[in-house]
Amino acid sequence: MIDRKALHIFLLTLAVLLAASLWQLSLLPHPQHVPPVVHTHKWFIRFAQFTAPAGLLMMMTVSLIQWLTAPKETRPAWQRHGARRIVSWCVFWSLIQAFTLGHTMGLVSQNPGPRFGLVFIGIVFMMTGNGFPKVPSQPQRNGFELDPWRQNRMLRFLGRLFFGLGLAFALGGFLLPIEYWQPVFLSLLLTAFAAGIWYNVRLRHESRGEALRDAR
Repeated sequence: MIDRKALHIFLLTLAVLLAASLWQLSLLPHPQHVPPVVHTHKWFIRFAQFTAPAGLLMMMTVSLIQWLTAPKETRPAWQRHGARRIVSWCVFWSLIQAFTLGHTMGLVSQNPGPRFGLVFIGIVFMMTGNGFPKVPSQPQRNGFELDPWRQNRMLRFLGRLFFGLGLAFALGGFLLPIEYWQPVFLSLLLTAFAAGIWYNVRLRHESRGEALRDAR
């Protein structure tokens, strides 16, 4: 079902992330000692301490669902793909948690702020783009689906698209003034969305043209 080595890495990483989150939670003041005006905000901060283990657990759940819903002939490929993705996300969330702990302990003096958040989003996009070409293609069940060869082409295109978008987000988070973020990144998202639709339509036209030629 799940690669054994990847499962062991996941369980170890999850335990470390949970321990770190609980330690950070213990440093916060008790809700009874918090003024009522900021009580709701303090509860949100408490739940936010578990962002890293929750994110890692969500990725494991997604990988498990993909393996369970995949056809039997593609499950070994999904198992290998899921193992690579789980390990990469374990490394990613561990680095995020290490940075957060360093800031809590005073080892990292700089406040992450919105720039760190945008770089974080960019890294997630790049990791997603890197994983798209490795996704196993599904067998064609009807005429509305792309054949496996065109599915691979679509996945490679989406991989390049997401990786480029993530790189733009990460670099923009470092280099662009904050007031330019909204128009620039909204334009990039709309352009990437339009490019994905265009390439999908192009592949479907190619497939339909080949079907017509075969029929003749």
